[in-house]
Amino acid sequence: MKKIFSLAAVLLIAAATFAGNEQLIAEIKAANNANTEFSCDFTKEKVMALLNNSTKSAGRCYMSGTDKMSMLYSEPNGDLLVIADGKFVMISKGKYRNLSTKEGSGTAVLRNTLLKCMRGDIEGIAEETNSDVTYTSSAETDDFEIVRREKVKVGYSTVKLQFDKKTHLLKIMTMVEPADIYTVYTISGYDTAKFEGSVFDIPKK
Repeated sequence: MKKIFSLAAVLLIAAATFAGNEQLIAEIKAANNANTEFSCDFTKEKVMALLNNSTKSAGRCYMSGTDKMSMLYSEPNGDLLVIADGKFVMISKGKYRNLSTKEGSGTAVLRNTLLKCMRGDIEGIAEETNSDVTYTSSAETDDFEIVRREKVKVGYSTVKLQFDKKTHLLKIMTMVEPADIYTVYTISGYDTAKFEGSVFDIPKK
């Protein structure tokens, strides 16, 4: 009986979160899906609070449809992340990683979350990660915090998305890990000009 009440409480919380914000959530998703292809600049800062340490990087992100994404780094040059053709590959500091896309795996959830973040699919992220969503706003952004219900030991426990109030486009994506580790992506320079499909080429190991 307790489990039934617990499930009901979770559903009520989710309903309350989206109630009153349905139109805004739909407008955000529509704005971030208005163009099949787009590119944008990004800066990335990974902060390890307990070590009082952070690293910064930057590059260009490319999106095509809802299943292709690449992040090609200019700082440090050569680093990349590519999601395409059912594969998920990362290169960081010269290390090549061919990540699992098996349904339900942690890296598959990460892949799907990244794609949905860039497309402003708030409800999709919550469903993908079994999360609760809270909404706040500032003078310039509409902010959504998506927190996983189960305790996470490895991977991201929280995703924070900030969307421009005027355009509804994603401005800041923060991904929080356990032990006070978080990564902040700041997005700018959106462009719908056509780009080469080679940005989604999977590099050979």
